Amino acid sequence: MNKRTTLLGVIASIFGASTSGGVAAQQPGVTQIEEVIVTASRRDERLRDVASSVTAVGSQQLQELSASSLDDFVGQIPNINFTGGGASNRMLILRGISTSTFEQSATVATYIDDVTVGSSTALAVGSRFKPDVNTFDIERVEVLRGPQGTRYGANSLGGLLKYVTKSPDTEQTSFDVRLDANAVSHGGNGYGVEAAGNFPLSDTTAIRVSAFSREEAGYIDNLVTGKKDVNDLKSSGGRISLLTKPGENLTLQATAMLQSTDIDGNPEVRIDIPSLEPVFGDYKQERWAPEPLNQDLELYSLTVRYDFGGAVLTSTTAYNVIDVSSVTDWTRIEGGEFSGFPGVVSFPDKLNTKTEKWSQEIKLSSAANDVLEWSVGAYLTGEDSYLRSLEQGLLADGTPSTDEPTWGGGGFTTGTAENMFSSSWQSEFKHTGIFGEITYHLSYTFDITGGVRWSSNETEFDQTLGGLWQCSTFDAGVPSTCDANNENVFPHVKSDDDATTFLITPRWHISDSTMLYARAAQGFRPGGPNSLSPSAIAAGAGVVYDSDSLTNYEIGVKTLLADNRVSIDLAAFYIDWDDIQIRQISGGFAYTGNGGKASSEGIELAVTARPTDNLSISFNLGTLDAKLEEDAPGVGAVAGDKLPNAPDLTHGGTISYDFPEFNGYNIGIGGSWRHVDDRLGDLGAAERLVLESYDTYNLHASLSNDRFVLRAYVKNLTDERGIDSVSPFFSTAIVSRPRTVGLSLTMSF
Repeated sequence: MNKRTTLLGVIASIFGASTSGGVAAQQPGVTQIEEVIVTASRRDERLRDVASSVTAVGSQQLQELSASSLDDFVGQIPNINFTGGGASNRMLILRGISTSTFEQSATVATYIDDVTVGSSTALAVGSRFKPDVNTFDIERVEVLRGPQGTRYGANSLGGLLKYVTKSPDTEQTSFDVRLDANAVSHGGNGYGVEAAGNFPLSDTTAIRVSAFSREEAGYIDNLVTGKKDVNDLKSSGGRISLLTKPGENLTLQATAMLQSTDIDGNPEVRIDIPSLEPVFGDYKQERWAPEPLNQDLELYSLTVRYDFGGAVLTSTTAYNVIDVSSVTDWTRIEGGEFSGFPGVVSFPDKLNTKTEKWSQEIKLSSAANDVLEWSVGAYLTGEDSYLRSLEQGLLADGTPSTDEPTWGGGGFTTGTAENMFSSSWQSEFKHTGIFGEITYHLSYTFDITGGVRWSSNETEFDQTLGGLWQCSTFDAGVPSTCDANNENVFPHVKSDDDATTFLITPRWHISDSTMLYARAAQGFRPGGPNSLSPSAIAAGAGVVYDSDSLTNYEIGVKTLLADNRVSIDLAAFYIDWDDIQIRQISGGFAYTGNGGKASSEGIELAVTARPTDNLSISFNLGTLDAKLEEDAPGVGAVAGDKLPNAPDLTHGGTISYDFPEFNGYNIGIGGSWRHVDDRLGDLGAAERLVLESYDTYNLHASLSNDRFVLRAYVKNLTDERGIDSVSPFFSTAIVSRPRTVGLSLTMSF
């Protein structure tokens, strides 16, 4: 029996259970599943009415999980995975839509409210340097699985991660503080201080302010320098939001947000390839140079909303900046090639990248209607990005050597250890989108939604290369000139592409408690100029690569059972992915090309239950079969090869029990878990790496009343050392965070 047959059987059984005998009358006093309102469809809508596969993690659940970052709630989301170097340096993957561990252009879009953050292109490593938003003052996190190209635009091939912040409230003053202290196995101690206040200024105006400071203890030891816990993390920031209603129909909300994250060292450990066994120990690495990472986020937005009665006009203007600096130690790789440097002890590569992004959206939406609902709008965004990479040979005192390397050849002019390899990228990206959507209610129970979006993308790119790549002409087809710094200046490159994406979704409410839907939706990712190295040119890399796109076909059912004590969301999908962008390597340097076709299919299930007034249970499951449909000769892969980092199975859940109130106090206990199945490493390897499955378990207990919550927690109870991603080139791996024990106190005033 295959997955599709099984799914149809489950849907049929749910259909029968929810329709036989009509809708059961609700029993008085029965605690039911809490109704959740989301904005996934760009309108306020009940989660169980949204005709797509969506997870919403609310503020209460975030508190119960003691969540401060994505790591803490990812187990509540089916068919999600991530790779990379930890917080602020990871790539999100939904439904297996990825072709490489180190893909440069994002397939999952990240939003803070209605503002997209991060670069849309590979030229500022848009897939990785997304902010890991602190979740203390977050209303909910929405995860939309499947392409969102019509409603949200580019780079949402696999889906979208959306942080919905708490808005100012004109009716009630409140102030909340959370203090946290914790200790991590194999490491040190951490802490957190978070606060948020809401202050009405009048009947029509309010301000909300939040701030936090957090430190996570490291747990990786560097055997070369002897430093312990090198991957300490410090993060701080705040947000201020002003809401005012100067007229009966007019609402304005202005928001400013800052967040800074500093990581002292890379959280990678040294492993053997291909066994993936640790070389020096479970949490040991060898680094000759420090590898700090700093990320600063600034975000400013203004939303203006005017209600005409029959329609609402919304304008969202935003500006955000992501500024990242990081260091990667290449000593173990380069040491053999450049062993002739007298006194040189390390070869760090310093990376600086900055993306400034502005956006403007104007949307006119009809009021809710029993017959016809519609929305039309336009979206503009512009990005200016800069990236500079510089590798140097450093002496023991940390200063660069000025000796010339003994290695050359390939037509390269010999450089110095002060500038062994360097590259500078300057890029501009512009996007224009025009969109529209109509929902027609054929009856009280059946409606159909259709949407279309036209998008135009333009990218301009300038590149210089220096060090061993200083002045020479690498290829007759790609000439370069010499600047005043003796660096090669490549010709200005401009690329453009257009995309038209559609959405069609019939929806049938077969009863007050059950909805069936089908969904066909498209997504796209812009193409653009390639960053060229001599080896990439020799390998035949194109000056530009094309956009890729996919179409998602999905059916699902959402239902409430047992007097609304049980909710079930079930979906099956098939994705057809064309002109896939593939990261290819030549001589240790990467470029992007286009392959053929790939596909992904699977099932997603989410169940929430309240068996009793005191007991809550949730469970989620995702199955996945993501693979190439055509050969990809650029990476030596063939049709049928599984896509990397796409586990066949993920599941997770929570369970919590609240004891009856006693003298004004409440006691609660609970736990959560996450399972990640085996995953394969990158395409094309003669023997592909297998990242083994792992499970993590968490526990919590709380004592609370109307004013405070005292919560003890344990994360990764069994101290599981799961491998999240692998770099075969460096023979390193990112491993899951060890067991963490903590105590938090939340006070409300």
